[in-house]
Amino acid sequence: MAFDIKGSLLRVTVDTKTIYHEIDFSYGQTTEFQELASKDVEHSVNPGKITYSLSGNGYADNSNGDAQEDISSMYAWNASKAKKAISIGDGVSGNIAISGNAYLETVEIQSTVNEVVTYSWTMRVTDATVGVTA
Repeated sequence: MAFDIKGSLLRVTVDTKTIYHEIDFSYGQTTEFQELASKDVEHSVNPGKITYSLSGNGYADNSNGDAQEDISSMYAWNASKAKKAISIGDGVSGNIAISGNAYLETVEIQSTVNEVVTYSWTMRVTDATVGVTA
């Protein structure tokens, strides 16, 4: 069995820049439900709003100029409290592509003796559309 979507190719992009030295990410989409019960209906649910989550990890390093979204630019984005366009995709025709807008909610550096410095980030996605790469 061949798998079409490769984790090494699927990248998160902020505006037009990929996240520098991205190791992994996790995207989630959740529908909230309201539980309903009445004298006429024993149990039912009413679908509500959809919430999105996007988080990941990377190696902390400096990008050449401003070519990619590196650790310094992630901290600057967090401080600016700005909403930016985000996308997830691998550029392969027919594969999943997600686009939307997000705020950078958290960014955190982890440093351990004799290890490469890593960082983690969490975005507050405000809207998203799931489709395929053309």
